[in-house]
Amino acid sequence: MCMTCGCSEWDNDHGDPKNITYHRLVDAAEAGGVTIEEAARHLHESVQARSKPERERPRTVAARAR
Repeated sequence: MCMTCGCSEWDNDHGDPKNITYHRLVDAAEAGGVTIEEAARHLHESVQARSKPERERPRTVAARAR
């Protein structure tokens, strides 16, 4: 589906390439070497983390190495 608006039209970007489609998620998963399910989970987790105040966000691996 168009993952931005939830219209259930899998690859319809509604004329705007900024909308996220299933095909773009598949491409991103392949580029990252993960499954589509993992890519979707990572997106969800990232959005959840970004919506928290900075002090509550999980630290990245790079930040932990400092």
